[in-house]
Amino acid sequence: MKQIRFKEKQSISATKKYDSLIDHARTLDTSQPTIVTYGTDESFWQALGAFEIADRDYIIFPEVLSRRWTVGIPDLTCFKLGDIQDVLADIGIIPGGAPLIEIELRAKYRKYTSTKACSNECIGVAEAKRDGSSRDGVRELVDRRNSNKPPYLSKGSIERGWIVSPNAGQLLRSNRDEIGGVTWDSEGSTYIEPPRKKGQTEDQEVMIRMAKRIVLERVLRYQQLSESLEQMIEKCIDDPEHLYTVFS
Repeated sequence: MKQIRFKEKQSISATKKYDSLIDHARTLDTSQPTIVTYGTDESFWQALGAFEIADRDYIIFPEVLSRRWTVGIPDLTCFKLGDIQDVLADIGIIPGGAPLIEIELRAKYRKYTSTKACSNECIGVAEAKRDGSSRDGVRELVDRRNSNKPPYLSKGSIERGWIVSPNAGQLLRSNRDEIGGVTWDSEGSTYIEPPRKKGQTEDQEVMIRMAKRIVLERVLRYQQLSESLEQMIEKCIDDPEHLYTVFS
């Protein structure tokens, strides 16, 4: 990603159906490293931020699933899932952390390389903003002034907050006691500020278990199981090492 330069971007309009996006994408110059995202400019930074945060051993849930855990809908929800994540990394289904869609693809196509993960549990959220809008993300995480919605980090299960936005290094440094973040300068160099503050965790147990269920559903749906998918999910949540018998 350090080789990506953000000064040149190509936009595609594909409003009728997904296939038209594929047709347009074929015409792009892909002689250089290329990332194609479907949506507004914000989705570009959201995709890059997901990769960077996943590299810090988080499992990344997309915006469409985030409403289960938060007041409002953050762009990304970031989980560490403890022993289950350690076993999935050891088996090779995740490289420490990963976006949810990558986990499903790895489980389906069985591209395994054993890695190590972090054995703890936590929930964070990330807000992606286009250039010049990163202060709005800070407010959504920690201080929603003039809004009826509480900030994400006031929710009992949310422990850490990230801003993902270009040219936001100074903003991240000045707010490092409250939030973390991922940013890039005009040359494409990446700057990471890890979250330092630990928020409330009183509601985490239920939410973490729900996230484990969603991950295991995607991991196990393509495997030959000796019992129903639902039964196997519950067994693996209670005893993560049972996953070794499924992938033996």
